[in-house]
Parts: sequence; structure tokens; C-alpha cells
Amino acid sequence: MIFHPERAGPSPPAPARALPSALPGDLAYVVPGTARFTVGETTYEAPAGTLVMVPPGVPHTFANPTDAATVLLNTFTPDLYVEYFRDLRGMIAGGQPLTAETTVEAMSRYATEPASDFA
Repeated sequence: MIFHPERAGPSPPAPARALPSALPGDLAYVVPGTARFTVGETTYEAPAGTLVMVPPGVPHTFANPTDAATVLLNTFTPDLYVEYFRDLRGMIAGGQPLTAETTVEAMSRYATEPASDFA
């Protein structure tokens, strides 16, 4: 996943999401750049070389807080959530803006819901 591949720069946080507790958590490795992760109620700055582990069912979000490009290597087990990011890529490629509403609608197709009480 690359934050704004067409330009370097900061990105707003994605809507916080909570994975159902039956699904494993996420792993994200920051390759170059810096990412800001909010996991539950705690926010972390994650520079290159950081591995972020999100436990199952914990609301979390991420953003690029810098003017430089940031690349994350994510793993999802099972791979259900990979399709969510493919959907977002398709929306961007098709010229559809990524609003809170369109992102939440995409989340709903993948057993995920926004967690507005956190992040």
C-alpha cells in the first residue's frame, strides 16, 4: 500500500475500522517513510523499519503525517481484506473521490465497520 502514489505528501487518516474478533489482526511494516497509527486510543509514530501489530477486533487507523511518500507492507489473514484495498484502488482509478461515506460503504462489504469512538 502506498500513500498517495501520484504525489508525496500527507494524507488524512483512514476511517478507524474494527475487524470482527473472529478475524486475525493486521500486521503492517513501514518500508520507507513514516506512518501514524492509532490503535484503540493510543497513537504511534512509526518510522521506516517499524512493525505494527494490531490485535483482532481492535479499532485502528493510519495516515501519512509527513510530506514524503510512505509505503506500508501489510498482511491480512485470511486475505478477505485485500479486496477492500483493491476496491479503493478501483474507485480512485475510476475518478470516484474517497469520502468517508464511500470508504465506509466499501468497508461494509468486508465484515468491517467504522469505529468512530476511536481514532
